[in-house]
Amino acid sequence: MTIEVGKTLAGHYQIIKSLSSGGFGETYIAEDSHRPGNPKCVLKHLKPANSSPQGLQIARRLFNSEAQVLEKLGEHSQIPRLFAYFEENQEFYLVQEFIEGHPLSAELPLGQRWSETQVKTMLEDVLGILQFVHTQGVIHRDIKPDNIMRRKSDNKLVLIDFGAIKEVGNQGIPQTGQVSGTVAIGTPGYMPTEQGRGKPRPNSDLYALGMIAIQALTGMLPNQLREDNDTGEISWQDQAEVSPALTVVLSQMIRYHFKDRYKTATEVLTALQSPGSGGTYQPTAVANLTYQPTVMANYQTYQPSHGTANQGPMAAPTPPASKPSLPSEPSLPVQSSPKAKGQNKTPMLIGAMILTLLVFGGGGFLYVQAENAQQQEIAAELQREGEEQRQREAQEQRQREAQEREKHQLGEQKLAQAKKEAEESGDLQAAIALAKEVPVDSDFYQNAQTAINQWEQDWQAQQNIFTQVQAAYNAGRWQEVTDVAFKLPQNPYWDPKVNPMYYDAKAQLEAIAAAEAQRQRQASAEAQRQPQAAAVSYECWCPPHKTRGDAATSSTDISGTPCDGYDWGSGSGRLVCQAVTD
Repeated sequence: MTIEVGKTLAGHYQIIKSLSSGGFGETYIAEDSHRPGNPKCVLKHLKPANSSPQGLQIARRLFNSEAQVLEKLGEHSQIPRLFAYFEENQEFYLVQEFIEGHPLSAELPLGQRWSETQVKTMLEDVLGILQFVHTQGVIHRDIKPDNIMRRKSDNKLVLIDFGAIKEVGNQGIPQTGQVSGTVAIGTPGYMPTEQGRGKPRPNSDLYALGMIAIQALTGMLPNQLREDNDTGEISWQDQAEVSPALTVVLSQMIRYHFKDRYKTATEVLTALQSPGSGGTYQPTAVANLTYQPTVMANYQTYQPSHGTANQGPMAAPTPPASKPSLPSEPSLPVQSSPKAKGQNKTPMLIGAMILTLLVFGGGGFLYVQAENAQQQEIAAELQREGEEQRQREAQEQRQREAQEREKHQLGEQKLAQAKKEAEESGDLQAAIALAKEVPVDSDFYQNAQTAINQWEQDWQAQQNIFTQVQAAYNAGRWQEVTDVAFKLPQNPYWDPKVNPMYYDAKAQLEAIAAAEAQRQRQASAEAQRQPQAAAVSYECWCPPHKTRGDAATSSTDISGTPCDGYDWGSGSGRLVCQAVTD
């Protein structure tokens, strides 16, 4: 359900505008009334698709984990800070820094091309952010122009909307946003194949960034570019005027298989900043041709807008005004005729090397040797960096597992302590306090909540009984004190509070009983001292049918009341009785 504009969440985040809505949740702009000036912030509303107790527990654990990751990432100046995260009504909310500016997509209208210098600057800026992100063991997973903001204050690029937190709203059993198996999150066109299968890697982000750079150079959307049916590689080189060196870098960033791409952002930055990259391309760096097997093909597909198959090395003509201008540079032979396509390419490579030696003279060979040595040194350094990164990732994984174990043990320990407190001491308030220390993302959290609810009910009932005992004691209703006190459990918590009143009331009752017994004894003795009256009985008969000898003894007087057991039969008359003293 969409949150209405004007509604306040968590007591101080007032919604002022809806930004977007999707399957994972909604994004809003809000004002924070707890901060001076009520500054704007971005509030993300995440709704778990699975509302079962198990699904909510998983979503809650994931949400807290990913929020902590976002909080750490926010330490980078080009990633929004995380101000807060909370849960309301089994739905989750993130509050992040509001970035005033515009998305990079606003700078990439169809048909408009960037210069190579602009593209290289953009790449270096974003790669610097990804260096930090990947060293934290995090993959963005949704890099696209809409998720890169141009900050108004300093014109810097800011990376927003990390894809990992979206797993909170996914129906599957989510994993963490670390370098691991996960659900498929991303945007078609910028998402490589392994990410579509739910197995992103750090260089999946490099693929997406490479596609953005190609979009800027060609003025075309990724889905407008052709794809090789056999290899799956994107064909884009013929749609842009770009130096061979930058072509090599971008082509390796977007290789179909992740193993063929750069492994880290550091590798890409090194390639961009090496001699011959970007707008400062120098054709003399022949070593680049043999550094990667794919370089030769990329060089041959680079064709100026003019030229024929028989042309040798010559200055490239100026490209049309609609395309970005490039520095003047020697062009390579163009393979346009069927005959030329079948020719051996070896002489062409030899010619390029000879040209290099002619330009640089005797020092050319030394330059190539130095370049090769530099490439080997870079490769060794990258290998070391890769190994260090693997070790860091393994260490971070061990730390995460240790933290999970610690959370599990802490939850189990706190719940056990709470139960022991409730059962042995009877102090339910102390037991409740201990149970509330069970972490929200612990496996024992739900059991702790159930125990807390029961203990709160028991505590209220026991408190009511204790209050009744106190009132009866103060009023001197000793029998009520002894009767009600037995309803309280006997334990170290209640015994010191109730026992003094109980035993005092019991003593009072015993004293009252003793006094009554004494009174009764005294009354009996007094009665025995008084003279006894003679017992009187009566003989009764009914004249004229019975004689005196038939008289019956009765306790009635001569007033005519019938004697006990007398059968009137068919006779008539009144009964006659005479008193007889024993």
